[in-house]
Amino acid sequence: MALSQLEHLLRQIGNTDLMELTQFNPQGRVRVFAKLEMNNLTGSVKDRPARNMIEEAEKTGRLEPGKTVLESTSGNTGIALAAIGRAKGYPVKLVIPETVSRERKELLAGFGAEIVLSSGMEGADGAYNLANTLYEEDPDRFFKADQYANPDNPAAHCNTTGEEIWRQTEGQVTHFVAATGTSGTLMGTTRRLKTHNGQIKVYGAQPAEEMHGVEGLKNYSAEMVPAIYEPQLLDGVIRIGTQDAYDMMVRLAREARVFAGPSAGLNVCAALKLAAELDQGLIVTVLPDSGYRYVSTGLFPDDLFDVHLASQQMVEITKHAGSGYPHEVCGLLAGTIEPHRKVVTRVFPCKNINRQRARDRFEIDPRQYLEITEALTEDETILGIYHSHPDHPSRPSPTDLSRAFPVYSYLIAATIDATVSSTRSWTLHEEKGVFEEEFIKVT
Repeated sequence: MALSQLEHLLRQIGNTDLMELTQFNPQGRVRVFAKLEMNNLTGSVKDRPARNMIEEAEKTGRLEPGKTVLESTSGNTGIALAAIGRAKGYPVKLVIPETVSRERKELLAGFGAEIVLSSGMEGADGAYNLANTLYEEDPDRFFKADQYANPDNPAAHCNTTGEEIWRQTEGQVTHFVAATGTSGTLMGTTRRLKTHNGQIKVYGAQPAEEMHGVEGLKNYSAEMVPAIYEPQLLDGVIRIGTQDAYDMMVRLAREARVFAGPSAGLNVCAALKLAAELDQGLIVTVLPDSGYRYVSTGLFPDDLFDVHLASQQMVEITKHAGSGYPHEVCGLLAGTIEPHRKVVTRVFPCKNINRQRARDRFEIDPRQYLEITEALTEDETILGIYHSHPDHPSRPSPTDLSRAFPVYSYLIAATIDATVSSTRSWTLHEEKGVFEEEFIKVT
């Protein structure tokens, strides 16, 4: 990948939106906000430490051409390492528990990472131990990212996440809450916030059960405690049950139109629990990743999804998006409108006739559009448009907003080096003049 293209890609990491969760916190004296980390380049908060660990290793010579990046992961760090490693030309080998969701495994494979499965019963600790064994067998071959012990993990959040929260709240933040997996987000953000204001209170959030079901998180009373974890920096730990985390994850989607994963549900539960104990304040937490990495788990009810596609249709869109990289591709979605959902029956790849700005613009030939509409059955209608975002997240751009029509669905496939990293759908809210997310179900 060309240097200018790589720099552009890496600029898509960080500076995520801060959203107030007014739907869940009716009392105005304590305000609760959440960082939307699923809006990062590959769809999770782990883009931040993955980038920093790789770049700092390059600076110190620990990572150089010919070496392979090795890491144990529950998925999100691995996806970020695989994407960034591929863009920079490094092979990536990842050890993941066999119980990791199907979506995460598919993303890792899509970015060309070599995957080694560890025991699901041993969880993240088992993956960590196996990665250490692989490293010890051939240390000269690998750069071991070691997110559980690498200070460049929390440093990424100290330099970015913490600074962003301070700026976005205009210095008004009084409390910060984040769940503990590697603890990188919690530790790094804490250090930055307390540098700005030593009176800010910080709480870790952990699953209440020793055998819990929140991927990527740890109950430190029963699992390995990372070397980067510094409990003396915290003002307390809030424990949340797995089912409560699942329930809040669904509520976030249904009531706030935010499609996030189980760890987001746990973080919000912890923040609201803290809010109920305060008389006033401004609490910030983090929504670490997208719910699209957990659809196959069955945690989301079917009536939550707005756009339904067959798996083969998504394969067509993915192949088209990848084949056009580094240019935008586009196509039409045809189907039927049923009560509370759109059902895609056919996908029509189109030619992008915008030759001058094909890198970041698309335009469908009106004649091709007409031909497609004439080929529809009586039951079918044009539901919307799909297009790719090369080296950009799958969020609408200002250009997308300026050209959008109400009612249409705009399905955006983010591509990195010809691989689709995430796909999300949006529709224009005519009165508000903004895009709102529609949730996709692939069957």
